[in-house]
Amino acid sequence: MIKKSLIYIIFLFTLTGLKLYSQQAATVSLIGGYSFPLGILSQPFGDSSNAIAPQSDKYYYLSYGYSYGVMFKEGLGKKRNIRITGSLVFTIMGQSKDYSHPDQVSVKLRQSFLSLGLGAEWNLAPKRKMLNPFLGGEFDINLYGGSLQQVYASTTNTYNLSSTMRGGISFGGGVDFQFHQQIGALLGVKYYMANLIGKKTVGASGTNYGLDDGAHSDPTTGISYPARSINVFQIYAGFSYYFGK
Repeated sequence: MIKKSLIYIIFLFTLTGLKLYSQQAATVSLIGGYSFPLGILSQPFGDSSNAIAPQSDKYYYLSYGYSYGVMFKEGLGKKRNIRITGSLVFTIMGQSKDYSHPDQVSVKLRQSFLSLGLGAEWNLAPKRKMLNPFLGGEFDINLYGGSLQQVYASTTNTYNLSSTMRGGISFGGGVDFQFHQQIGALLGVKYYMANLIGKKTVGASGTNYGLDDGAHSDPTTGISYPARSINVFQIYAGFSYYFGK
């Protein structure tokens, strides 16, 4: 009798587990992570503060960053292997350094972009699994901002990056670990090509400077600069909330 009861309990538990880890209709994830600027984005400050100014240059002088945001997924069909995705992610990167030559000055640079993405992903796991690996991509609208601050002993100079918009794409993947019917954990990576569309150079004006990612020539020196690509790699983690069945 005890043996039969134990088998019955195990059978019920198995059925409950299948229901518990079935694919949900919609998922909302809150994420945060670390961002790595790539290519011309990543460059350490030089030895002289004279080289650091809001100007059309070869590099963006960014060395670290972080991101946070929200992701939404809506499954399609019975198996829901294909999902429509949307995301709203804020990324900020920058660099700081104290100089004693030629002046005693602290330089603080920040550059950020707010990315609004829409795309699709493929759920790689069969239906009714706790671990749900996925791959996907999105088209993004990226809104840029930032500032450069030079702090001297008696004064502070602040220059602002003129707000601008670029179109781009992002792609990546990860694993969604569903440990409850409505709650799970998320770990993933994402690669942004954040200015594929809309590159241009406008130069500096007063205390404002431009993103200046289009091909251009310096009117003073005559030096030509190629178009610049803004590429960012992100590692993120967070919590997922599931809705529907």
